[in-house]
Amino acid sequence: MEGEKSPEEAVETRTTAKPTEPTCFVITPIGDEQSSTRRATDGLLEAAIRPVAAELRFAVIAAHEISAPGSITRQIIERLLASDLVIANLTGLNPNVMYELAVRHACRKPVVVVAEVGTPLPFDVATERTLFFKNDMAGAEELKPKLAAAVGQALRDSQPDNPVYRATVAARILQDSPSQAKQSFERFALERLDVIEGQVSRLSRILDRALSPSVWPGGVAAPTISSALGPQLDRSLARHQYRYRVEGSQEDARKLAKALSREFAGLQSFIAVVSPGDEGWSLLTLRSDEPVNRRVVRTIATGMGLRLGDSREVDFADAEVR
Repeated sequence: MEGEKSPEEAVETRTTAKPTEPTCFVITPIGDEQSSTRRATDGLLEAAIRPVAAELRFAVIAAHEISAPGSITRQIIERLLASDLVIANLTGLNPNVMYELAVRHACRKPVVVVAEVGTPLPFDVATERTLFFKNDMAGAEELKPKLAAAVGQALRDSQPDNPVYRATVAARILQDSPSQAKQSFERFALERLDVIEGQVSRLSRILDRALSPSVWPGGVAAPTISSALGPQLDRSLARHQYRYRVEGSQEDARKLAKALSREFAGLQSFIAVVSPGDEGWSLLTLRSDEPVNRRVVRTIATGMGLRLGDSREVDFADAEVR
């Protein structure tokens, strides 16, 4: 029909940034055109990344949408170096994506990292801030506000920190003269302390929310952990930890948690915390300074008509997973 654009023209219009628009380049697994990888990537782009970028007035393009002639590798590198923002999807730990993330890290410009829940991040990026999402419609909606906040934080950070930058600084310090090395080290150490302080603060808020009375069965008041976390990280609450998947609603899991709280009331520092799980399941976490009889846990659950899925015990005294 007259006035309508062909699919090729539509893609070109959507992925070509206006001169005044900031640009967002997305590095992500691509896969073949009909593959599940491409479907998941396009879904993430259309359901979460583009809506958030549009609200922030960013023009978005991914590597497989580049239509200009010439070397695709060179164009990707140029966009990694020049784009105002890069969003990296580490789902599947695609080698190309990992390489492209390293290039972006090397130029020390804003980057936001996302990955599907369950992605085992490599050790060298595991400590970097990553937004995990579930690959479904609800997961896309949950991701959008987190992504918008992360983009804002990345753009506000005038000195982005990443593994490549830290290694570069360390190498430069070793090459400096003693007086220069001292000044460089002090500056670098202060930057790292700022980062660590921020991470500790975020961890403290997460722990305080997890231990707040609103999430405890029966509204029992829970101890809070200060921003300093304490010298022993409140080990009385974390010596033994048991995680169970409970088939049913969170309300069913809360009833089980109350029953277990009564059964194990004599154990030192025993607590039970219920949280959302996968569809049709809830998560039940038991913590105690003394071992909990897991056979009794299952007997009580069975008596209440509840089925428990897989479980895991973590003994924080010796850091063994059993």
